[in-house]
Amino acid sequence: MRMRPPARVPLAAFGLLVVAALLACSKPGPPAPAEQALRLFELAGQEEPTEEQLAACFGPLTDDTERAALLDALDTMAPASEPAVRAEERASELALAVVDITATLPGGGTADYSVHLEGNDEEGWTVRWFRGPGVEWPRRSPPRGQGLTSSPPPE
Repeated sequence: MRMRPPARVPLAAFGLLVVAALLACSKPGPPAPAEQALRLFELAGQEEPTEEQLAACFGPLTDDTERAALLDALDTMAPASEPAVRAEERASELALAVVDITATLPGGGTADYSVHLEGNDEEGWTVRWFRGPGVEWPRRSPPRGQGLTSSPPPE
C-alpha cells in the first residue's frame, strides 16, 4: 500500500487564513452586561453625553421627555465615584441581566445601584432600567422611596 504525501496548502492561501483569523480575533465584541452597566457612571460624569453614546447604552431615544429624564437621572448619579460590580445575574432564556453596583459617595458613604439590561452577548446589551439613591430611570409612578445608602459612622 502506497502512502500519499500530506496535502500542502499554498503559502499564499495559508497567509490569507492567518490574516483573516487575526482580523476576526481583533474585532471587539459588544460589552458584557457588567461593562454596559458601568458605562452609566462614565456617562454620568460627562458634561453632556452625545446621542451616539446614549444610543450605544440605552438604544434609540425617540421621546424628548424620556431623553430629558435620562439626562436628569445621570446628573443625579454624577457625584458617585469608583463604581464596582457586586453581582451579575442573567436569565438567558429571557435575554435579561441584572447588575448590582456599589459606588462611593462624596463624604465617604456608599450607594447601591441596580441596573436591568436586555439583549445578548452577540448583539449587545441595552440598559432598560436603573435605580439608586434618589434616582430611577425610567421613573415609576409613584416612586418607591429614595433607595439604599450607607454612611460612615458619626465621628
